[in-house]
Amino acid sequence: GVLLGVPTIGGYDTMISSDFVRIWSLVEPPVDLPYNKIGRLHQAGSLASPILDLLGVRYVLTTSSLDSPAVRLVGTSGPVRIYERPTALPRAQIVGQADWVASDDAVLAAVAAPGFRPDQVVVLSGPAGPADGGHGTAAIQSYSFNRVTVDATLDGSGWLVLADTNAPGWKATVDGVAVPVLTADGYVRAVHLTTGTHRIVFSYVPLSIEIGAFVSFLGAIVLLLIATLPLWRRLIGHYAGQADRVIRNTTLPMFTSFLNKAIDFGFAGVMLRILGPTSVGEYTFAVILMGYFDIFTNFGLGTLIIRDVARDRSASGRYVANTVAIRVALIAIASPVAAVLVFFGHTWFGLGSPVLVAFALLTVALIPGNLTSALNSLFYAGERIEIPAVITVATTLARVALGTTALLLGAGIVGLAAVSLLLNVILVITFFVVARKVLHLQLVRPVLAELPAMLRETYPLFLNLVLVTIFFKIDILLLQALKGSETVGYYATAYKWLDGFLIIPSTFTFAIFPALSRYADQKGEGLRAAYDVSVRMLLCLALPIAGSVAFLSGDLILALGGQAYYPTSAYALTILICFLPFSYINGLTQYALVAANRQRSITIAFFVAATFNLGANLVLIPRYGLYATSVVTVLRSEEHTSELQSRQ
Repeated sequence: GVLLGVPTIGGYDTMISSDFVRIWSLVEPPVDLPYNKIGRLHQAGSLASPILDLLGVRYVLTTSSLDSPAVRLVGTSGPVRIYERPTALPRAQIVGQADWVASDDAVLAAVAAPGFRPDQVVVLSGPAGPADGGHGTAAIQSYSFNRVTVDATLDGSGWLVLADTNAPGWKATVDGVAVPVLTADGYVRAVHLTTGTHRIVFSYVPLSIEIGAFVSFLGAIVLLLIATLPLWRRLIGHYAGQADRVIRNTTLPMFTSFLNKAIDFGFAGVMLRILGPTSVGEYTFAVILMGYFDIFTNFGLGTLIIRDVARDRSASGRYVANTVAIRVALIAIASPVAAVLVFFGHTWFGLGSPVLVAFALLTVALIPGNLTSALNSLFYAGERIEIPAVITVATTLARVALGTTALLLGAGIVGLAAVSLLLNVILVITFFVVARKVLHLQLVRPVLAELPAMLRETYPLFLNLVLVTIFFKIDILLLQALKGSETVGYYATAYKWLDGFLIIPSTFTFAIFPALSRYADQKGEGLRAAYDVSVRMLLCLALPIAGSVAFLSGDLILALGGQAYYPTSAYALTILICFLPFSYINGLTQYALVAANRQRSITIAFFVAATFNLGANLVLIPRYGLYATSVVTVLRSEEHTSELQSRQ
């Protein structure tokens, strides 16, 4: 007897010169290699098997004399005889027909059945696929352990079959577009091709390597933070003057925000690959839906604390107590609505159970999240932004570590939502302890008589936040309703890059907002001068960033989400990034108006832009999908900028 072995460790074939297979004399006891899908040949007649044709087994080396019409002797080397199998198929070939069967066992049965012709039919597991019938040629251009490039030409649609082991981690692109790699004939790789000439690239990128790189990245971040601890202590020291305050309150939080975003992007690279576009779209929808409840329970109170406590810091305890009382009442009002959505979301909106459970957990997380927001506003009012910035870095590290663990355990979007709830509880305790120690926060009873006045003061801010959400996020809800979760996943992936670059204006604006509030209170020209200088600074940053991102959009999407999101998300990002300069101006202008106690004038501007956003998306999304949403995002940002500046 003889043993035919084709080891396939890690998804790679170890065959001599790509088309030789070794045959060893049978030894006792017989030993098969791990992952070996080819068993021992006990009869010479087995050399006529079409499975060996599929695998491209052209030469047989043996010390025995073979009597089989399937082979012919072509030479000898000492005691070794060399036989050739002329029916062996090329390593890469085009197959015109596909036979779809119900299961993997049915695939093996079809391959083992008499009359199997791997050069004419490819056997695949799953529901019936496209009708093919094309013919063509395929040629391997380059071949390495983790990358294979093939050029193919077809006169009709068909299948490229590569006689290499398929394994988790193998990905493929056809002319740069990601396509699924299927296991054909129970063993090898196959991709579907259309008429024409194509370049197909197979690459081996297992998720384990990406996760390992991400964990190593987190470890490097922790070591960097430990090594720079003396610098952090110095930066958290006292301030010499107002300019020093603005610079430190901008640079340090901006640095930590970018650090947080870098960690988030590393986690997003893992999350996007594990969940896929559809689950990413579902989680994005749950987060956006929860965001409306966050707006209602927040009611603009955080901005009010920053503005008023910046003017009178002795009122910090009273403002925190009042806002907590208001938020608890608002949560009680919103809870029944959230419960109705959870219980009837599947019937009314067609939402799956994971989305509804994730939404429920995220909504519960609003309770500690709102308390944290109130405490966080005190640090901004006291111009001690560096403290929440440092706490946020630690929280981000914990969130991505726990989130990655949840994803690897198969918890999906429900696991991510549970992690958010747990960390929000830990965060509110941390902020309270630090506020007591650093800001000397004293617990007082809420002054009930002041609550109606606070609600009247913050109502325009609340209304603005509602309009902002319609302005920014209604497109997600419309995409979900009109195009489904997969389209939302593509759009959300492109938008992640915008969220990253929006750190700059938000950090800068929050840092300068207390100063703008004092300038506005002084009734001089300081507010206008500070605003003009700030606009110039932000535009000097926004314009080169937008140009660079548009040029590198494809590479940025591939780095973040991988082939599954390319090129759809890349095209969306190229369009979306054009709104960045307008967004930089909008954020600063809004807070300048709030500082001047003219927040009601923002409402009209938001109403006009939100109405345009809603109407344009309803008309264009059904026909043009996420690309229409991307264009509308740019247009409504430009319109909003003009409307805001006209009201200064």
